[in-house]
Amino acid sequence: MARQYDRSAADTVDTTGLGVDELARSLIAQHCAASPSTWTAQPTAGAAPLPTTVLYGATAVGKSTIGWELVRRRWAAGRATAYIDVEQLGFHGPDYDRDVHTTAYAALTRGYEYAGAEDLIVVTRDPELVADAHLDGVTPVLLDASPDALGTRIGLRSRDSTGRLPGDEILGADPARQRLLTARAHREAERFRRNGGPTVMVDTTDTDPTDVVDRIEREGARHG
Repeated sequence: MARQYDRSAADTVDTTGLGVDELARSLIAQHCAASPSTWTAQPTAGAAPLPTTVLYGATAVGKSTIGWELVRRRWAAGRATAYIDVEQLGFHGPDYDRDVHTTAYAALTRGYEYAGAEDLIVVTRDPELVADAHLDGVTPVLLDASPDALGTRIGLRSRDSTGRLPGDEILGADPARQRLLTARAHREAERFRRNGGPTVMVDTTDTDPTDVVDRIEREGARHG
C-alpha cells in the first residue's frame, strides 16, 4: 500500500522520526501561503436565518461543555443541529479582527444551512459578534458561576483538558498565567452580569451539565 501511494502524483511528506509539531511546521512551510498584508473582510449576506441558541459567559464558565451536551441531546432527538465555537474560527486569541471573524461565522452558518441544519448551538465570549451577524431568531443564554468556581476550573483545565483544542490558552498555564486568566474571567463575568440582556441566565457553579441543559431547553421553549 505504501509503495502504491509513493507512486502517486500527490506530494509526499516523510514522517519518519518527526514529532507532531515538526510535521505541522513542515506541512505549513510546504503547502501554506501566508501574506503579511492586513486581512480585510469581504461583504457578507449575514448569518443563515436558523433558530440560534447562543451560550456565552466568562472564561471557564462551562460554555463548551454545556453547548456540547445540548447539541448531543438534540441529535439524540433526531434534530439536525449544528454546533459552532466562535473562538475556534481563527485561533488568534482575543485580538482577532472582528470583521473577519464575523464574516467567517456568517459563512459557516450558511454552510450548515446548505447542509440541512435545522438550528444552531453557538458558544462564545463575544455574544455581540453573533448578534451582529443575525437579523433575528437568536436566544441568548448567559452562563454564570461564582468567582471561586471560575478560579478552580481554570486550575483544573491548566492541568488537564479533555478537548485539547488548538488555541487553548488555559491548558499548560503556569500559576502566574492562571492568576491572570482568573482575574480576566472575574472581570468578564462581572461585565456580563452588569450588561444584562440575556433571554435566559443559568448559574453553573454547583449544577450538573445535564441539569443546566434541562433549564436551557425549558426556558428556551417558554420564550420561543
